Amino acid sequence: MKLAWLLPLALLAAEPTSPPAAAPTWADRLAWNARERTAKGIEELEAGAPEAAVPPFDAALRLRPDDPLARFNAGTARLEAHDPDAAPLLEEAARGSSGDLATPAWYNLGNARLSGGDARGAISAYREALLHEPAHLPSKHNLEVALRELQKQQQQQQQQQQDQEKKDQQQQ
Repeated sequence: MKLAWLLPLALLAAEPTSPPAAAPTWADRLAWNARERTAKGIEELEAGAPEAAVPPFDAALRLRPDDPLARFNAGTARLEAHDPDAAPLLEEAARGSSGDLATPAWYNLGNARLSGGDARGAISAYREALLHEPAHLPSKHNLEVALRELQKQQQQQQQQQQDQEKKDQQQQ
C-alpha cells in the first residue's frame, strides 16, 4: 500500500519532453502549467532566442485557449521569430483584448502585417492601437512608415500597369 502514493509523485516529477498535441488532460495541466510555460517563453525571448520561445508559448496557449494574453504571447514570439503565423494569433489577441493589452496587441498586429507586406492591414491595426492609446508614439511612428509603404506599393503597382500597357501596345 505504501507504493500507491509513489505514482502521483512520479507523475509530478517527470517532465514531458514535448507539450501536449491536443486538448490537455489533467496530467498535462500538472506537467505543463501555463504560467510555467509562459515564464519559459519569456526567458527565451529575453535571452534573444525567439524561435525557442515559440514552443513554450504554444503550450501555454493550448492550456489556456481562451486567454487573449496567451494568444498575444504566442503571436509576439512568432513575430520576433519572423514567423508568418504571427498575424492571425495577434489579430485574435487584439480583438479579444481590452485594457492594457489592447494597445500592444494592435501594435504588434500592425508590425506583423507590415513585415508581411500588408501595408493596408498594418495601417488599420496601428489606427486601432491609437484609438486605445492616442499618445502611443511607436504606433504613430509605424503608422507613418506604413502609410509611406502603401504609397510606395501603389506607385509600384501603377508603374507595373503602365509597363504592361506599353508592352501590350507594342505587341499589337
